[in-house]
Amino acid sequence: MHPNGNPIPVLGIRELRRFLRKVRIDDFDGCWEWQGRRDRQGYGLFTLKTVAKSKPFAHRIAYALTRYGLPSEMWVLHLCDNPGCVNPMHLMAGSRDDNERHKRIRETRVGHTYVRYAVSVETGARIWRDYQRGETIGALGEHYGYSRQIIARLIRRLEG
Repeated sequence: MHPNGNPIPVLGIRELRRFLRKVRIDDFDGCWEWQGRRDRQGYGLFTLKTVAKSKPFAHRIAYALTRYGLPSEMWVLHLCDNPGCVNPMHLMAGSRDDNERHKRIRETRVGHTYVRYAVSVETGARIWRDYQRGETIGALGEHYGYSRQIIARLIRRLEG
């Protein structure tokens, strides 16, 4: 069972064309906005006509199309924090724990300011990886150009 309850099927040429018609690409490196139906959180849904009642997330399909599939237990995470984005360069596979960790990175506060405005999810993930490898908070702050306070709060949030 996939995280959203819908398997990622192989798309035929008609389904692929229909999928691509629902993607707006304004900038190759920017977000590719899903123009079709979305759920309450803003994630794109793609109705598959070949599979009854199947509406997998559009970003999961985009990822699977460009990465030769997606293991059933894997989630697809948005590095850009835009649930409507289907740009494969903004997506990465991860576990549920990875998804929760990214959510904590985005929601970490320093005083009255959210760290999400200072630390991208991608950079936050690198900081966490380096911290897990034994880097000190001071060294991480120096390396990534953030204050010790921001790094410490981010690490505490990720640990808990």
